[in-house]
Amino acid sequence: MFIKSIIILLLLSCSSLDGDGGDSKAGPEGLYKEAKRLFDKKSYEVAQEKIKKLREKYPYSYYANPAELLNADILFQQSNFLMSATAYQVYRELHPKDQNLDYVIFKTAESYHKLMPSTPDRDISITKRAIRSYQELLAKFPNTNYKEAAQKHLTEAQQMVVDQEKGIADFYFKTRNYEAARYRFLDIANRFKEEKISNYSKLKVVESSYLMEDYPLCLGYLKMFAPGLNEESAKAADKYLTKCSKKLKNKS
Repeated sequence: MFIKSIIILLLLSCSSLDGDGGDSKAGPEGLYKEAKRLFDKKSYEVAQEKIKKLREKYPYSYYANPAELLNADILFQQSNFLMSATAYQVYRELHPKDQNLDYVIFKTAESYHKLMPSTPDRDISITKRAIRSYQELLAKFPNTNYKEAAQKHLTEAQQMVVDQEKGIADFYFKTRNYEAARYRFLDIANRFKEEKISNYSKLKVVESSYLMEDYPLCLGYLKMFAPGLNEESAKAADKYLTKCSKKLKNKS
């Protein structure tokens, strides 16, 4: 009798296992909730299996959309940042009026932010993608809950671009390619309004002009930049005003 009871229990337990953890009986809501539960437990691969089954069995279900967004979140948590960026972008293209659009744009930007190089002397094209995404988020959703983090990371990304541009301009200046240096520093001065880099670049434009013996332009740039210089930079500019004026006078 005891052995017969064991056999019955085994048969009952086997009948409850259908090879997919009961998923064959679960509807789209059940699959999504289970995937979310597994996500919260950091069981990402198993959660992806649930999403895959939901996608295959119920592609037009109400839960298909949030499941795709959850899949993008899983990719992000797995540090598959290039794939997560793509997943968020695809989701956005398919659901341009989604109620979570600010979140989707933010996570796209965050994916790019995670891929940024550690130093500005490398390819920073991914950094520029992050900047565009953060700027779009802040422009479209000025009161988003992700504003503080977006502004912080946007500043970091923009600083990397500034550092790279400055590094290139400094290289030209140090190698005495003053024409190229002036062009680069002038571009920086026009594009970036932060006081420190702006003042530095403007003075380098003036100094490059002086070293090129282009005294008329040296004076022209001094006149153009004077109103925006801080006190320290204004003192340095005055020295070049005297030097350029003297050189120009001697030439005539």
